[in-house]
Amino acid sequence: MEPMGTYVVLDDGSLLVDGNRKEYPKEKKEWNEWMIFNSDAEWENFMNDKDDLTSERNQQHLMQFLNGYIKMCEQQTSQQATINWVLTSVDVTDGFKSAYRKFYTENPEPDFDPVLTAQDCPQKIELESIGLTDYYFTFSSSEIDNYLLVTKVKRVGDIWLVDGCGVINIPKEKISLANK
Repeated sequence: MEPMGTYVVLDDGSLLVDGNRKEYPKEKKEWNEWMIFNSDAEWENFMNDKDDLTSERNQQHLMQFLNGYIKMCEQQTSQQATINWVLTSVDVTDGFKSAYRKFYTENPEPDFDPVLTAQDCPQKIELESIGLTDYYFTFSSSEIDNYLLVTKVKRVGDIWLVDGCGVINIPKEKISLANK
């Protein structure tokens, strides 16, 4: 990777990039070191926590989808109604919708729920871990022994949408690792 330019930290704490003054550090101190951003957009993302998957705002679509799906499951809606709900959800990516549709085309009467990877519907799930570099979230349920649900999010524009959940768009090895 080639350097993007020359960087000089000035006495007043501002940053000089290729001879142009940038007034970046307005509080948000991370590790008390300078972080180099290649663009103003990267800086804005950092300052507004757009890439911070631990923030409630960036988990919003994931939690809306999971809570809505569990509610559908609890209400014991028909399989077709659940499929329609998922395919019209604004909380999932088009890639997720395609994989979900493909799953049901290949498995018209599955013996388990492909999103929850379970036969029984958990009433409550708890966040176990967040993969800050690979964008995988793992959830558990105290109601079902050894239950782990693996999900994945993908950034689409300025929002994080569900791109994988259960066996939909989640690699088998990721599911296996979570259940060890």
